[in-house]
Amino acid sequence: MLTSLHSHSSLGAICTAIVIFIWNQKNPDNRVSIIVMAFFGFIVARIPDWDIFLNEELGWDSTNMAHRSVYTHSILGILLFGLTFLIMIYAINKIIKKYDLGNVLPNKIISFALTVSVISHVFSDALEDYPTRTFYPLTKNEFYGVIPTSFYHNEIFLISLIVVSLVGILALDNIDKKNAKKRFEMNQSSSEE
Repeated sequence: MLTSLHSHSSLGAICTAIVIFIWNQKNPDNRVSIIVMAFFGFIVARIPDWDIFLNEELGWDSTNMAHRSVYTHSILGILLFGLTFLIMIYAINKIIKKYDLGNVLPNKIISFALTVSVISHVFSDALEDYPTRTFYPLTKNEFYGVIPTSFYHNEIFLISLIVVSLVGILALDNIDKKNAKKRFEMNQSSSEE
């Protein structure tokens, strides 16, 4: 059965793919795989709902860890996740350098792209008519979105979002590869002259 987690994952994947596509167009010599990053965006977009796992599976019953808490569904949560991604990519790069495993990852763009995936989750939840303290710590007020929960969890909506995201990711990847090939051919012809 499809759930809102699928919409979060689909939205996170396409948002991550868009960020990486723009990066690749501006940094053709330091390209990042759109498909790989879309996959990570797909996974990372679910992270703000880890509070559900803590509450339901581990039995943690805490007001601070209620679903859509300030630690997961707010500006504070976005900053915490973004900082975590930056530290993780930095640590991975240290391992890559230490053991000479290849090229280091462009940590700022990868952590930014993954943070955009989290932002897409928080933003889509903020649109639903369910209370969320999206702007915490700027304000403690709860905000209610305009999209009814019945629409947000409708299978036609979810399937449409999944299809649009998948097609969008594949299209961006195809365009990116064509542009890279074109640049390579132009460099080859200019170096032969």
